[in-house]
Amino acid sequence: MISMPTKKTEIQIETHEVWGIRQQPDSASVVCGDCQAGGLMIPVEKAAVVCQCSRRLIYRWIEKGALHFRELPDGAVLVCGVTLAAKLEQLEDATGALAR
Repeated sequence: MISMPTKKTEIQIETHEVWGIRQQPDSASVVCGDCQAGGLMIPVEKAAVVCQCSRRLIYRWIEKGALHFRELPDGAVLVCGVTLAAKLEQLEDATGALAR
């Protein structure tokens, strides 16, 4: 029996995503008082959706000081969109370096 040579094909896919965060027109805009960039603050729930992660991970980042945040009188927590974007970029750079 004659064995045929096998052919191996390798496919590499690279993706990039861009997320936009919009506030409802009637909602009050809260600006981050900690950073000089004037970043808008968003609820933890929306931040988790944007990051495709759990709210608990967002709270861990807050506890580590990676995100600016404000707690409102009603207990709701808002995170700075600028520091959230920086954290996502940092994670993307780290994962991209590992994949190379």
